[in-house]
Amino acid sequence: MCRRPGCALPPRRGGAMTPSPRISVVVPNWNGRDLIDRCLESVRAQTVRDLEIIVVDNGSADGSAEHLRRHHPDVRLVALAVNQGFAGGVNAGVAAARGEFVALLNNDAWAAPDWLERLTARLASEPVAGACAPKIYRAEGSQPTGRLDSTGELYSIWGLPFPRGRDELDRGQYDDAKAVFAVSGAASVYRSALFAAVGPFDDDFFAYFEDVDLSFRAQLAGFSVLYEPSAVVYHRVGASSGGGMTPFGRYHFVKNSWFLFLKDVPAPLACRYLPRFLFLQVGLFWGSVRLGLLGAHVRALLRVVVSAPAMLSRRRRIQREAVRSHHEIDRMLVRELPPGIRRGRRLTKRLSAGRTAS
Repeated sequence: MCRRPGCALPPRRGGAMTPSPRISVVVPNWNGRDLIDRCLESVRAQTVRDLEIIVVDNGSADGSAEHLRRHHPDVRLVALAVNQGFAGGVNAGVAAARGEFVALLNNDAWAAPDWLERLTARLASEPVAGACAPKIYRAEGSQPTGRLDSTGELYSIWGLPFPRGRDELDRGQYDDAKAVFAVSGAASVYRSALFAAVGPFDDDFFAYFEDVDLSFRAQLAGFSVLYEPSAVVYHRVGASSGGGMTPFGRYHFVKNSWFLFLKDVPAPLACRYLPRFLFLQVGLFWGSVRLGLLGAHVRALLRVVVSAPAMLSRRRRIQREAVRSHHEIDRMLVRELPPGIRRGRRLTKRLSAGRTAS
């Protein structure tokens, strides 16, 4: 099978007697009964009609599956017995999808009516594009805040991804349609051919950074990743996962930052940026101590040690099949620290100034 962008790939599902929809919208849900109605209403209100809606219920305990069967009979429900995380839940939805394009939408998000029309049109206009991100705004309850949640995802030479523009007031500073490093899994559209070429989300991530991992693999495989500011989504950040720096969040944040670095960063860049990565990891460790999250951090590091052989095996396959050079990838990386960790940069400057003075 050809694994390069633009290659002709067989249809994912369906046959001559069963026309496939052009777009499959996959909504992962875990205990989101009180959130999902508005999400699904926004999908039904889309200006494109040739679509199917797939909701993956991740073993919810709040009656979500029964609610969906009763009030949303037009939805294809994939009911999982246990919570398989964002990655596993989305993979189940993608496996059931029949469309040329696969759109993901969090259950705690809702989209403007032309969200799908604008993202799929942008993808259709660029044959080597594998995914396209919208402009995502933060919302408090049911009200947009005017602050941004994501305008695409970035990856830093310090070994951490972060959302471009997060928590900034939208003043038009991200109104240029351009390529970005990665898309947010909260509300983006992918070509189904991308999954055929680079594989699904990595189940071992469970939650956090699995979207950046998939985009990183797509970049290495030669796909481009786009941002379309005219497509708009509103996201109640953390409403479905609890939000905040919880033990759950810290565990997956730390674990997956290591998984990303081990799997995806080309060897010359991994050697060059390893000191920065380790320096930042030390800072995260002390941050966990301060926040009372040491136990979660230690569990994450133990999981990294146990999973390292599997991650390195995946790394060999990913890098062996890479189309883009490490020079091309390096030009896509940002040099600054993620915004939430820039206090460490100020501390480093003070320490450097102290050494100079002495």
